[in-house]
Amino acid sequence: MDKPPARLAGVRDGIIRPHEAKLDFLARVGDAFWISSALWFACLAYPEEWETRHSTAAALGVVLFYMVGQAQGLYRPRRAEPVKSEFTRVWFCWAFVVPLLLMLAFVTKTSEDYSRIIMLSWFALAPALVAASRVAFRIILQEVRARGYNTRTVAIAGASPLGEELAISIQQSPWMGMKLEGFYDDRHVSRLHPMDPLAGTVKGDLDKLVAAARHGSIDVVYIALPLRAEPRINAIIRRLQDTTASV
Repeated sequence: MDKPPARLAGVRDGIIRPHEAKLDFLARVGDAFWISSALWFACLAYPEEWETRHSTAAALGVVLFYMVGQAQGLYRPRRAEPVKSEFTRVWFCWAFVVPLLLMLAFVTKTSEDYSRIIMLSWFALAPALVAASRVAFRIILQEVRARGYNTRTVAIAGASPLGEELAISIQQSPWMGMKLEGFYDDRHVSRLHPMDPLAGTVKGDLDKLVAAARHGSIDVVYIALPLRAEPRINAIIRRLQDTTASV
């Protein structure tokens, strides 16, 4: 198969929606705040006065968490995933940050400058606060999306059993903030999979899908075709490359 464009990873050429960039910014600011706050709480409980070395440790923790999180896809839009996955991803990323911080302290010979109790408390408290804040934020967003705000229009290329299953899942999960536009398929109606009324209807052929995507009325396109339909899949991808839709 030809190498798919970057858009297949869920990234458009430019900003998908202004609020997507804002949500990403808020997530990063929130992570930085709670990582720093966790160290401040640890110092307060010990107690120990906050000093420059603590600011340095907090800044390093934030930067390393950003880097690891970026590599692990922590900041990619994941509205279709369950809330519980947020908790797991945060702890997974922080598990990489802790040894990196310890290694930096060892290399710079500054490990003796920090209280072990405070550092251990920080290592345990930071991911807990970040995960809790992210889960709470996702729950709020899901409630907002379930009420019809911050939604994205979805089209499915391929009236297939897989597409039907995907459509029903979208219809039954309003918290994902996805509004199903319908199916698009080039095949004759006699060759199409008989669709469940709950899944939606076939709106037209792929020409209409591309036209709607170019017009900006479709935000996301799911290709629900079997792998044996590789030529059709490649053709759909090529035709959608110059649109603003995520594939």
